[in-house]
Amino acid sequence: MAKFITSIELFGADESDYQNLTSALEKESFRPEKKKYVSLKRVEYNREGNITLKDVTDAVFKVAKSTGKKYSFTIIKDKNLN
Repeated sequence: MAKFITSIELFGADESDYQNLTSALEKESFRPEKKKYVSLKRVEYNREGNITLKDVTDAVFKVAKSTGKKYSFTIIKDKNLN
């Protein structure tokens, strides 16, 4: 099983944009990483399972694009899980 930690930033977004992003991420099986909002400008989520980096990247891309905002994201694979 793999665990991926994802950080997403939306540019020019307000709180409602991040609430929409959060809802969409949770529908894609992402769970908050420690706390839902790291700051108004970035959220961190994780996803675990029998998934690949491509699976996670595709899901994050789809969700971030659906906000209609410019965005950036980083995905890190947690090496502690086997």
